[in-house]
Amino acid sequence: MKQLFLFVLFFIASQMVFSQYTNGGMEKSNNEQSSKMEKKRFDNPFYLRLGASLPLGKFGGNVSPVKSITSSFQGLDNMSAKTGPMLEVGTIFYLGLPLQEQFKVGIDIAYLDFSINPVNWDNAGTDWASGDMYLSPFVFIGQKYGVAFSYNPIGALILDVSLKIGPTLTIPSELEDRRGNYSNNEELSYNYFISTDINMMLKKSVGLNFRFHALIVGWEFNWGRINTTGSYSFLNINNYTVHRVEFNCLMPTSSNRFTIGVKF
Repeated sequence: MKQLFLFVLFFIASQMVFSQYTNGGMEKSNNEQSSKMEKKRFDNPFYLRLGASLPLGKFGGNVSPVKSITSSFQGLDNMSAKTGPMLEVGTIFYLGLPLQEQFKVGIDIAYLDFSINPVNWDNAGTDWASGDMYLSPFVFIGQKYGVAFSYNPIGALILDVSLKIGPTLTIPSELEDRRGNYSNNEELSYNYFISTDINMMLKKSVGLNFRFHALIVGWEFNWGRINTTGSYSFLNINNYTVHRVEFNCLMPTSSNRFTIGVKF
């Protein structure tokens, strides 16, 4: 991160020096024409992007039959999250830095960052992951703030590289085995239920977008970790007492996003 910060500072400084030497002798009319073209290319674009969120790592890996359910929610095993839809709405506010006319640096603000990832544990093939089981999806609703570096190599084509971070309201997956499992050795009915609290987390992202006129095609890598508390309960059918067990959740949520959108 330190190396990246120094690189950004060096890049901005070099562009400022280069701009001073190359633009110092230009005539006023040429400056005005260049300014108009620059404004047309870099016009603080308001964007709307739709796409697919593809879970990575433990977030998207299939659960293991030899692990317990709590292992998945504790980040020790895979979670079987699946590809789902996403939506992002935001604006890039360009700064008036004296760079070469092909380059711009701006503040990238995503007013709404929304995505859903369903969960499917059918592949586990165990008693606790089969039968009448209910799994709710992971839901992410938040905002992100960061910096965007834009480059206009030719014509109406613009490349944007962005780094963003922001608060995200997370509704983690909830699991319930409505059928219940019965032990042959003990008088227990495992009416297994796992839920996690609504949580606030930090989502980070790095992205690359290609803009051509109003069309935007992009890729983004998102990551973050849900840190909250889950629980499960079971019933002792001898005395009909319900036992509740709580545990910590440290769920990774890494994903690739592939998007298509428009700028206004």
